[in-house]
Amino acid sequence: MNIDWNLLIACFSAIAASTASLATFLGWKENRELRRAQTDPFIDVKLECVDHHIHFLRLKITNIGKGSAFNVRIKLSPHFSLDKDSKKTSTEIINIFNKSRFMEKGINYLSTFDFKNTNYISLLGGTHGVNIDNFLRVIIIAKVEFYDVNNKKFFREFEIDASEMQGTYKLGKTLEEAIPKALDGIHKSLGSISKNIASQTKFLNKDSSSEKTHWNYHELKQTLKYMEHIKHRNRELGIETDEDLFKKIERRLSIHEIRKQNK
Repeated sequence: MNIDWNLLIACFSAIAASTASLATFLGWKENRELRRAQTDPFIDVKLECVDHHIHFLRLKITNIGKGSAFNVRIKLSPHFSLDKDSKKTSTEIINIFNKSRFMEKGINYLSTFDFKNTNYISLLGGTHGVNIDNFLRVIIIAKVEFYDVNNKKFFREFEIDASEMQGTYKLGKTLEEAIPKALDGIHKSLGSISKNIASQTKFLNKDSSSEKTHWNYHELKQTLKYMEHIKHRNRELGIETDEDLFKKIERRLSIHEIRKQNK
């Protein structure tokens, strides 16, 4: 049996080249998809508590993607598996969330990490028939539709299960942590105010002392009149004039002048 080695080598070379080309194509395609994923918008919808008020809840719609989102539309509906009472509660909550203007009209533009908050619901007092017990049985489906800058359409669906909020018992700091921090802030504020008052007082005192070392027209006129009166009195009484009485007060040298003299 004669083997054509040249043909065999050519076949293996063709297979290797085809495999390399396929691997290159797959790598290029994967890199392209990765680049697209890094620049695509991604709209996230979640249920959150209002800061420091755990009984107030709302939906937060955030663009957590790397690109801007356009023409964002959000549609809320109760989960199909809910019983009659839970569906009624879900509908009440959805109606409250939908009162926000952007929930009705949509969002024209949502940049990266920008967000929108819906109206909040209160779990105190059973407002709109919503209390804590029936709220924790609510499941809402949020369907989100949006476009990127190239008018590519995206669709996301979120299942918002209120029972996942169970166990959330506080937000922010406890009272024992908040009071010392607040007192420390007040202490720092009072210290800052005290320093400002001291600096202003020092500045005003400096200006006052500076004004006292200079003659104004009225003070100079009074001083000259007093000196003439003393001279006239001394001549009438035959008293020799005390030159030290009218000794000129030398001006204080500034720091720069003192340094210049000491050189």
